[in-house]
Amino acid sequence: MAGLKPKLTRGRIQPLVTSSKATLGKLKLPIHPITNVTKMRMELKWNMANVRNTFFMAWLFVGPVIIGIRCGEIYESWKKEESHITEYIEWKKSEKGEDYFLRTSNKIDLVRYSLINENKEMTLNVYLRHRYSNFTYSNRYKTVDITVFSVGTLLFLKFFLIVVLMKKRAPLVFDRDRQLVYSWWRGKVIAQRFEDITYAYTVQVIDINTLMLDKKGGLKKKAYTLQPSGFAFYSGKKLNEKLLETIANFMAFGRDAVFKEDWQGRDNFYFRKDKMPDDFDEQLDELLNQIEKIKLENPGQYELLVY
Repeated sequence: MAGLKPKLTRGRIQPLVTSSKATLGKLKLPIHPITNVTKMRMELKWNMANVRNTFFMAWLFVGPVIIGIRCGEIYESWKKEESHITEYIEWKKSEKGEDYFLRTSNKIDLVRYSLINENKEMTLNVYLRHRYSNFTYSNRYKTVDITVFSVGTLLFLKFFLIVVLMKKRAPLVFDRDRQLVYSWWRGKVIAQRFEDITYAYTVQVIDINTLMLDKKGGLKKKAYTLQPSGFAFYSGKKLNEKLLETIANFMAFGRDAVFKEDWQGRDNFYFRKDKMPDDFDEQLDELLNQIEKIKLENPGQYELLVY
């Protein structure tokens, strides 16, 4: 199966810049996953937003749909049974007399008569007791109904909790003024100087490789995953290369060489957001200092971290 593994393409983003400003065209927004563009700043969103919107949100409705279909089947069966028994009672009365059910000892007929109230209706509670006690396949119906309602409820609760608890990931910011790339994750800053920012992509996603501080104050790699297609699990070489080239051109020549104007995309709704750390600037300075230190003292180790 090794031959089926998606091809991985790696490199630095900066060399992908177009050779001169004059050759660049004005691109039309939106370009996925860009969410915000100003003269000196471009923001991109995490790929799990696509997974959430196209997969988790869809599965959120699967449980209620399954339950709804089963409820429709039960309702149809209820009304058919109500109509059938009502017609049977009226037929018996016409054949045996109006007081037939008051003097008969036929147990089956008495059970049927007890199911219909004075308004010639069968209530839902009565029907369900009848369904799970008197039908030929009562045990099977009961098992299937309990299974469907249990599975449907669990599916809904599972994906509801995922959607509610999933935090909106902070955007990946390309800061042209400072030539930095940064974001944050669970209270920790991730960043890299743009000249050293690297990527790795397959036909599925792009990983933008940044760095962060570990618990001991050393550096470790932290990938920020992007999805240029807008789909959850597929992108493609052309879209990947277009996005990377757009980033490189923006950082080299600015917004006007790539986009016509500032742009702000529509913000997806989340119950929770990954808030910027209060000490963001201090963390960023510490991280950048550590990057410079490792880059000067141990270039080999630094290159391994970068890629």
